[in-house]
Amino acid sequence: MRNKKLENYVLHEKSNQFYWEGSGQLSIKTFTNGNAFYKTNNGFFTIEDNRYLLLNKGHYTIEIDDDNEVESFCVFFKDGLAEEILSSLQKSTNNLLSDPFKDIESIGFFEKTYQMDQRLLQQINTFKGNLMLFKSEPLWYEEQFYKIMEIILF
Repeated sequence: MRNKKLENYVLHEKSNQFYWEGSGQLSIKTFTNGNAFYKTNNGFFTIEDNRYLLLNKGHYTIEIDDDNEVESFCVFFKDGLAEEILSSLQKSTNNLLSDPFKDIESIGFFEKTYQMDQRLLQQINTFKGNLMLFKSEPLWYEEQFYKIMEIILF
């Protein structure tokens, strides 16, 4: 079995009922055609159309109980990806090349639901719309995670 913490991945499913409890990595959760309910150490969250939930690594529960088939598109980021991208965008090329293995300070995000902005919506729709076509193309697949994280960071 692969260690998901070492890789980026997408969960794209449809269901009108679902329940899960456990630990997950840094992720964004999007849903269409219904709502999903999350419980974390920081509170309760409802995700609906045109909104997303940003969760740090940690324990949570999710529940979907809807008359309609709810579509999820959840993007999970490998450990350290956010820090790597932030560092590469803030540091000079000289700093990055002179000490490429320097420890990077850990970052965290405010766990809450956010309004989906146009840039993020466009990137997620591009990813979702082309996922089956390009999933076997590792460079394209990985690039989507970098693009989404860059939008979240800035």
